Amino acid sequence: MKILIVENDQRTSQALARRVRRILKDAGVSVVNELRRAFFSYQIEQPDIVLMDIGASSKRGADLCARIARWSHRTAVVLYGESAEDACFALEQGAVDFLVKPMDDERLEAALKRAQIMVAGMSHSSRVAESVMVGGVESFLTSRLHGELKLIPLSDVNALKAEDKYVTALHRCGEDLIDEPLVRLEALYGKDHFIRVHRNGLVARRQIRALRSDGQHQHHVLLRDGEIFKVSRRHVGAVRNFLLSRANVG
Repeated sequence: MKILIVENDQRTSQALARRVRRILKDAGVSVVNELRRAFFSYQIEQPDIVLMDIGASSKRGADLCARIARWSHRTAVVLYGESAEDACFALEQGAVDFLVKPMDDERLEAALKRAQIMVAGMSHSSRVAESVMVGGVESFLTSRLHGELKLIPLSDVNALKAEDKYVTALHRCGEDLIDEPLVRLEALYGKDHFIRVHRNGLVARRQIRALRSDGQHQHHVLLRDGEIFKVSRRHVGAVRNFLLSRANVG
């Protein structure tokens, strides 16, 4: 893990570097004390995390955030400054967190750990994208909220539900919004992972335990975790055939 600190004051930057090394003992930490040289240093160092004082040079700081975002999708930027009012501005520029000075160790550690998770997610997402380009199969869904990227293992997803303009992934650890239309998710994963049960819903094939009828032409699938999903009339045949084929294979 490589971290670049961008801080105009040399004494402050050295003190911050020592704190970062205590928190992330295996990290390589470098410092640049001139904002105008920061992007050059970034290109040379290629850090995983940039920790930067937005200070009085908020315009330059914002420009640097934007340039880093264009240059690489594998770097997380943590900004810090004098006022909490800068937090929204910082997040709008693509920062993963904002710290108000003076920063206590607990808050600094939380921001760095958050950035680490983001970097791991971005790196994995990039590798997944590369595997798709050469014919591989994605194994994760991605969820983005307030600039945060979350990877959800496809094997953990029980169902996908479309509501308004969003798709919600129901998975082992909860629920997350997915920034892909249901029809695209079905095209990508329908053959191996999901089956459509309704115009607004897909369920994981491996999770289907049974197909039930209430005797009044209403059908539902029962999942292994106890969840129940309505099956529309036009999709009952496909679900029934899937269960029959699975029973024959077994």
